[in-house]
Amino acid sequence: MNKNEDEALLQEAESIAIQHMKEKYDLDVVVTSEKKLPSIAVAEISLKGHVVDHEEQRFNLYVNYERKEVTSMGMSEEFKKLLLDKGYDPFKK
Repeated sequence: MNKNEDEALLQEAESIAIQHMKEKYDLDVVVTSEKKLPSIAVAEISLKGHVVDHEEQRFNLYVNYERKEVTSMGMSEEFKKLLLDKGYDPFKK
C-alpha cells in the first residue's frame, strides 16, 4: 500500500472507532493516535484515545480494516468505572 492508501485506512479506522463508542456506549471520544500494524501479520489498526474532556478515561482499541469492525478494546480503570457507572459491562461481547 502507498502512503495515501494507508492514510485513508487510518481515517476510516478512526471514524469506525468513534462511531463504535457512540453507538455502543453513547460516548463522545477523541482519537489521539493510530498505527497500522504490519499487514503481513494482521489487517488491523491500533487506536488510542479518551472521552471528550476527560483525558483520564483512556481506551485503546483495534479496528480490522478489511472487515471494518472493532475487534478488541483495552481501557484505563477510569474508563472501566465510567462504563460500569453507565450500566455497561465492558467485558460483555
